[in-house]
Amino acid sequence: MVWLQMPSGCRGSDGACSWYEFAAAIFDLSGLKPCLEPTTSAAFGARAKRPANSVLDNANLRSLGLDDLHYWRDALVDYLGERQRLRARA
Repeated sequence: MVWLQMPSGCRGSDGACSWYEFAAAIFDLSGLKPCLEPTTSAAFGARAKRPANSVLDNANLRSLGLDDLHYWRDALVDYLGERQRLRARA
């Protein structure tokens, strides 16, 4: 589950992706073509301990019957579109 901050509040999204997939989607949807390669915390040399799987869960939303969430990439498309609209107005 990915959380995106929108002007109307914080919204969750359904599905899961790696940080690499998330970054790649942002660049792709923004029309950018950077040299992006997946890596691991170990290969990157990160000092902080990271969990092997840090996918967020929407159990609390499910328990409230509020788990009708958009797929993460669709939510990202919505977020980037809203961000673009807000920048155009500024």
